[in-house]
Amino acid sequence: MNDLGLTIRATQDILGCTESYVYRLIKWADLEVVSHRPTKISVQSVIDRLETRNPFLRNIRTALDYHVREAVNV
Repeated sequence: MNDLGLTIRATQDILGCTESYVYRLIKWADLEVVSHRPTKISVQSVIDRLETRNPFLRNIRTALDYHVREAVNV
């Protein structure tokens, strides 16, 4: 599937963090950038981050994937 990417704001909302922390995660290579102007974050890297921080989310991967990808269209 084509990864159109999440905005910084959508990534903040999903991860529950600040804009500066999203940029830190990019710098630390914890999030993958798929577009630089405007900056868009890979949906898969956000899902991976959520699952790394909350292993129980792996059990609901299909629902998690669906809802994170919905944020691309917001």
